[in-house]
Amino acid sequence: MHEREAQTRQGIEEAKSRTAEAGEGGVHPASEGACPEITLERREMYAGKIVRVVLDQIENCRGHRSTREIVVHPGAVAVLARTEEGKFLFVRQYRKPVERDLLEIPAGKREEGETPEVTAVRELREETGYGGGTWTYLGKIYTSPGMLSEGIDLYFTDAVHPVGVTPDDPDEILRVEHLDAEEIRRAVLRGELVDAKSLAALALASQKLGLDIL
Repeated sequence: MHEREAQTRQGIEEAKSRTAEAGEGGVHPASEGACPEITLERREMYAGKIVRVVLDQIENCRGHRSTREIVVHPGAVAVLARTEEGKFLFVRQYRKPVERDLLEIPAGKREEGETPEVTAVRELREETGYGGGTWTYLGKIYTSPGMLSEGIDLYFTDAVHPVGVTPDDPDEILRVEHLDAEEIRRAVLRGELVDAKSLAALALASQKLGLDIL
């Protein structure tokens, strides 16, 4: 860890030096505020079972034309659930895109015609076998808005209890874990809990609901 911190400091200092040499003065474009983009043309490059990839020809507020590669996603939900015993429900599963096991709160994509609330209740039950509880909406996040349209609605539910055996999905192999607040903090600090939606839900629940998690 100390070696990584030293590498980070050295890398930042070198980057600051290079950017300082690139030029001084003037107003950075970011200070001008938002610059809306108009879609001139959209071409679908790929259509899969879950996502579509499109190529948008755009024109920004300065009249500059460019292209945007966009992954179109139907949206998802994620649920931070606390049991009647005071433990938080997490699932551990292998994520192929990053080639590692990840610890995450229960989550899933919205099916056509589903409200976020229906998806949240369904996914919690399917992934953990728990349900019930008192539900609170935490907010909506976008994990990678530079290329991905997916918005994730986040929920907290308290005092959930077992409601039945989860359906067997051969394409989704999960292990349910029950963690207390201290175990969650340790998982974050040692780099085991790195999933963005889970960290966002924990932070929002801590700030909005006063939960002593992070």
